Amino acid sequence: MDRIVSDNAANISVIGKAHAEAAIAQPISPTTDAPDWDKVPFDVACARCGEDLRGQTEPACSACALVFDWADAVPLEELICEECGYHLCGLRETRCPECGEHFTWEEVLAARARRKRPTFEYHWRTRPVRSFLTSMRLALRPKRLWQQVDIHDRPPTPGLVGLALVSVVLTACVVLIGLTFIGWVMWPQYVKTPSGRWVPGPLRVSQIWPAMLRMLPAMSVLIPAAVAWCVSSFLALMVFRQSMRLCKVRAGHVVRVWAYAVPLAMAWFAVAYVLLGGFYQSAQNWLPAHELTVLLLEAISPGRAVILGVGFGGMVIWSIRCGYRHYIGMRHAFWVALTTQVIAFLLTMTVLMELGALLRL
Repeated sequence: MDRIVSDNAANISVIGKAHAEAAIAQPISPTTDAPDWDKVPFDVACARCGEDLRGQTEPACSACALVFDWADAVPLEELICEECGYHLCGLRETRCPECGEHFTWEEVLAARARRKRPTFEYHWRTRPVRSFLTSMRLALRPKRLWQQVDIHDRPPTPGLVGLALVSVVLTACVVLIGLTFIGWVMWPQYVKTPSGRWVPGPLRVSQIWPAMLRMLPAMSVLIPAAVAWCVSSFLALMVFRQSMRLCKVRAGHVVRVWAYAVPLAMAWFAVAYVLLGGFYQSAQNWLPAHELTVLLLEAISPGRAVILGVGFGGMVIWSIRCGYRHYIGMRHAFWVALTTQVIAFLLTMTVLMELGALLRL
């Protein structure tokens, strides 16, 4: 008898999950009709400013004028039990009648967001590598990203901060490995031939470690600079508290815009820095030693800083501008992004100068 009951329960669970997957796979047509508030057991607030929307009939916030879709603000048809897939629409108690699992409506709404978006901010614990690659792919196309992100999905701060930190760490690793490989290839050990000539010898694995040690001084500057820029960029965005209050923007959405700007900036910086570093080292090693070479190298060194700075700042400004315009809906998004990056640049340079002064002491 117990075996029959167990088999029936397993069949019900499988059927419930199948119905849930079918419901998720089917696109829900947008609607502007207000929900039946008697069937909504949880609080409903404006995704941008937090204004209470319960009892409202128009799909627009009366406080911040955010226009939305009721299917996104109150997703009753997408709320299912995580254990058995039972639809929770119309329930008042926080217990699944199918499997008996207790839940909270905040957990159910968060689970819905995880199902919709396979990004690092939601899946950093369960699928860190795959979700990070997905987030990187989206971050490289800011305009398309911010046109797709739903403002009703609550920003999970730990996952967003983790996305920025992982991006900085991976950037440091890519730069170190890239410059080490270039230094290993460009600066081989020279051997003396029987005729008395010195020629580049064969590449040896034992030379990789010395090549990496030659690159560590550069990393001692790049890593503090990257961390200082991340922190100062976030602080610069949070400086505009008055603009955030006027536009009814909450800090969580600003964190999301900042977090997705970091991977784009770090990816561009890593590729550009390694390529420019390889070009500089090849010019040092292969060009003949005369006055033209000296002039060229002197022009390349500051030119790298200009190219990196302009390109890096442009990428960040573009990403933040797209986020503020298409996701948050804030006016003058470009000028906000530009001003924050000017502030972040000045703060970063201040930190680096103070760090240099401490190292000289």
